This record gives sequence, C-alpha cells and structure tokens, in this order.
Amino acid sequence: MSTLKSYPLLCICILLLTSTVIRWPAITDPVQGSHTWLSTHVIMTNQIWHSEGIGAYKFNPVYTYPAETNRNMRSLGSGLPDDQGNYYYVSYPPFSFYLSYLFFTVLLLKPNIIGLFILNILVQGLIAGLLYMLICVLFERKITGMLYTPALLASSLYIFSAQTLWCHVYMYFADTLVQLFWVAYLLLSFLIFKRDHISSRGVLTLFFITNFLLIYTEWLGLFVSATLFMYALYRSTREPIYLRTLLIIAGATLLALGLTLYQYAAIDGLEAFLDTSISKYADRNGINEHAFYFVKLQMQRVLSYYGHLPRANLMLIAAFFALFLISKKKKNYLTAESGFLFTLTFIPILLHHTIFLQFSSTHDFSTLKASIPFCLLLPILYNGVDFESDKKITSIDKRWVFLPVFILMILLNIALFYSLDRSRFLYRYADTVESSSTSEQALFAQVTDDRTNGVIVFMGEDRAFSTQIQMLINKNVLPVSKRVDAINHLRTNSISEGKLYIFNTYGGLIGIETIRLD
Repeated sequence: MSTLKSYPLLCICILLLTSTVIRWPAITDPVQGSHTWLSTHVIMTNQIWHSEGIGAYKFNPVYTYPAETNRNMRSLGSGLPDDQGNYYYVSYPPFSFYLSYLFFTVLLLKPNIIGLFILNILVQGLIAGLLYMLICVLFERKITGMLYTPALLASSLYIFSAQTLWCHVYMYFADTLVQLFWVAYLLLSFLIFKRDHISSRGVLTLFFITNFLLIYTEWLGLFVSATLFMYALYRSTREPIYLRTLLIIAGATLLALGLTLYQYAAIDGLEAFLDTSISKYADRNGINEHAFYFVKLQMQRVLSYYGHLPRANLMLIAAFFALFLISKKKKNYLTAESGFLFTLTFIPILLHHTIFLQFSSTHDFSTLKASIPFCLLLPILYNGVDFESDKKITSIDKRWVFLPVFILMILLNIALFYSLDRSRFLYRYADTVESSSTSEQALFAQVTDDRTNGVIVFMGEDRAFSTQIQMLINKNVLPVSKRVDAINHLRTNSISEGKLYIFNTYGGLIGIETIRLD
C-alpha cells in the first residue's frame, strides 16, 4: 500500500531527474551567457553576505563588494545607495535572496553558481508536485492514490517545457521563485473556497504564510492577492464566514508590503526609497507614446522562438483543443471551479503585463508567468474529452490518442531547449573581436590580472553590467559611456588608478587603457 501511495511522488522525481540529465552541461558550466546575469546577481549578494554577515547590511540585498574601490558604483545600472557608498537592489522584495542564502548556509557551502542552479531545479520540482496536487484536488482524486494522468500531464509540462527547462536552471530570481508560492496559493485558495476548508486552522495558517511569501518575493503576488481579495469580498456578501479570508489576505499583504518598506527605508530613508521606486516605475510602466510598440513586442515575445514560450506549446494547446472539439461527448469540466483557477492566473498576469508593460515586453523571461495557466489548461481539456459515444473508437483509451501528440511536443520542447543552449555556448566560447562578443572566459582571464589595481571600468553597452565577471572576480565594475566619466569617478572618490576596458557594439573587447591621476 505504501508503494502505491508514493508512486506519484516517485514518478515526478524520475521526471525531474531526467530533466536534470538533459540540462547537465548547463549545470556544470560555471560561466554562462544569456540570462545568467540574474543568477550571478543573486550570487554577488550572497558572496557579500557570506563574507561580511547579512546583519551588517540590515538584511538588505547589497551588491557592493567590501572594498573602498567598489564604493559609489551603480554597477548593476540601478539601486539605492547608503551613506557609505554601498548600493542595494530594491526593485523586488528580498525573499528570493534570503532563500538562496539559507540554502547555502544550511548546507555549509560558499555561494556558488552550480549550487544555485541546483536550488532552482529543486524549486521546479516542488512546483511540479504542487501542480499534481492541484489537479487532483480539482477533479476530486486522491493525491496519494494511483497515478492520475491529467495531474501527471500538468507536472510533466512544467518540467519539460523549453521555457521552464531554460529558466529553472539559468535564471534563479524572484521571477522563478514566485511560481512556487503562486501554485501553493492556488491550491490553498481552492481548498478554502471550493472544498470547504474555511474552518481548518492548518489550511488558513498556511494560506496566510503563503500569501505573505508570495508578495514578499515578487510584485506579481500583489496582483494575485488583490484578485482573490475581490473574489473573497464578493463571497463574503453572501456567506459571512468568508470575512475571515478578507482579514487574512489584508493582514498578509500589509505585513509583506510594510516589512519591505521598513527594510528598504532603512538604507537611506523612506523618501529616498520612494523616489527610487517612482523613478524605476516610470521606466517600467510603458504607458506612454511607445505603448503600442511595447504591446506589439510583448506579443512577439509570446510567439517567438527566443521568448521561451515556443510555438510547440501553442501547437500542443491547439491539438488538445481540437481533440476536445471532435469528441462525440464532452464532459463539462470547464466549470466554475476551473474558472476560479483561471481567474487567479490570467487576471494577475494581465494586470502585471499592463502595469509593467515596458518591463514585460523587453524581458523575454516575463513569458514564464504564462506557464502556470498553460499547465492547468491542458489537463482540463484532456479530462473534457470522452469518445465513449463513438462506436468506431469506443475501445480506444483516450490516453493512446493524446499520448503520441504529447510525447512529440515534449521532444520538440527539449530540442528547442538544446537549440537555445547551443546559441548560449556559441556566445560563451566566441572570441573574435570585430564580429562577435569576447567570451566570458577570455574576458575573465584578462580582468582577473587587474582586479587588485584601482577601479575596473567597462565602457560599452553590451558589457556594461556584466554580473558574471563581477561575481567571478569578487569586485564591482564601473559602467560608463565616456572616458571622461571614468576620470570624474576617480577624482570624486580620490582613487589614483583605474583600468578602462573598451568594447565595440557587439561586446567585443577592442582596447584596454590604464588611467592614472597625478
């Protein structure tokens, strides 16, 4: 009996291990290209916390390394400085940094990129497991019973989609971690509002904690929480018992926002934090004369090869929907219950993409948010198909109709992942100056020799904010657009020497100059 109960978990673990083998070359290569700048940013903060102690920076995500020559450098392009010239990343709440710090601390490891990749894959496995549970609860099946095909379908899609294969190895950040708390929040919300767990203290406690972590990780959580708050407000007008959920949602939301505000205000005061946030939002909202361009770009992201939501997945939706339509008898699984889940997924995504239009359209990994409703849609379509009334195919199990289509699309997703990964490796080892980017490996070898001499300056947009190099040399890099900016920085900070690296528009290194002030 225990074997049967552990079978779904064992199956998900096997699928996750298989996906890990597929991604093994990425895990074992410590210097990466596209999108690893987010993961290396997290490692930078963890390195500083590990060296100086997290309390030394009031638990805030600092990215200035502890040396005088690193002070007063906005080396990641944005941030809030304290009175000592340390810069902090305040665009997101800090929990994604905390989880990685806890991971390395508990395992007694120094922060490293391979460890972070492994943590990211473990997070993906937890999301796949929660998706399995959510589909079982939706269709009133035992979670610990025999393997349930629609639930396994949802888990498999989240593990093997090219989009998630890519993001859950190279890109550990708030955008990936929030997926975990989002799915957990969907599951707990469904139990409370659709399965009458409103009186369960355990479920309500977990609901409060998850609501808090959802918002304390990424701003998407605020839109998810607001959407459920409006639904709970509607339900409470008819069933007063749901008033308690309003209090829980409001309490968790205010606690997460209040704690974030308190922490970031401790850096340089509340006014400085608010000014930085307003300025950042002015860049990210996209509600201006360029709005149509950003909407068009966002649609291209969704449909494009490089947007990590490949056409293969859209084809898979179309195939399942076609089978749903041609089945002679359709079970009515597009009910209010599934509508509840889609409300808590599609509405927050639309709000996030609208309010942060510029961000969503210019960052291709923003399409990752579509993976959750996508993984919910296909099991619902699958369960809605019934061939029983068609005499010609009555004896055919519908799993054998869907299985070839599903396997083909999974293989296509894996092929797309490898194709994208190949592009990354070409970038990684490219080393020509005029036509392509100087490799991270070659650049690291060059910069390492100079990291103890004054300030390191990068001039050129493609390399300006190279977190990979900063992580590897444990030193910040000053990005400038003109040589005079580097000289002014040295004079302002009373530093006598700097090393200026000059790049072309392709990111190729074309010159190195030593700047010395008399």
